[in-house]
This record gives sequence, structure tokens and C-alpha cells, in this order.
Amino acid sequence: MTCQISNCKEEATHKVDDNGVDVYMCDKHYKLHLAWLEGYKEIGRRFLFEMTETNVSEERVVEALVLRAIVKKFIEDNNINCAEAVWQTDCVSENSLEFIESLCDVVGYCDIN
Repeated sequence: MTCQISNCKEEATHKVDDNGVDVYMCDKHYKLHLAWLEGYKEIGRRFLFEMTETNVSEERVVEALVLRAIVKKFIEDNNINCAEAVWQTDCVSENSLEFIESLCDVVGYCDIN
């Protein structure tokens, strides 16, 4: 069986999410689905309603929530409490390469060919 997310051709397995809902998704989309559930709890219904009313695909909403979670984790992990902390804390620049890589893993990399 293939993933239930449109245009995804990856092999899917049956999973049950945190709300007890049966889904048939590949591992990548299931992780995004769980992030969406977490983001849904965090930012509330209004934001998601506004996103869907503007014809933004569910995949883009999930992507935005995943990106937000990555950025929020980076901010918390590096104790960034103001703009000055970005510039004057060594660990921020040291950890930025992994941070950028994690963003690119979600958004994608450019095709240089």
C-alpha cells in the first residue's frame, strides 16, 4: 500500500496517531503528521483555519509547523533570549550548521544542475 498523502509514492504502513486515528503513511509523512498534531495543539485552530481558507495545502501547513518547531527548539537549546544573544553567544554560531541542515531537510535543497 502507498502513503495516503497525495503524490507520495512511498510504501506506507498502518499506524495509529496520538489521537487514536488510523493512518496509512510513509515514515516521513507520519513524522510530519505528528508534528502537525503537536503544532495544532500549540498554535490553535484559528491559525490552521486561516491557512486552509487561503487554499494552502495541508503539506505546506505541516511544513510550516515543522519549521516553527525546529526554530523554536534551536532558540531554546541555545538560550537565545534576545537579538544580542544571537551575535554574542558562541554556541549559536557553532550549532547553526546543524540547524540549517535540519531546515533544508524539511524544505529541500537546491538543484545545482
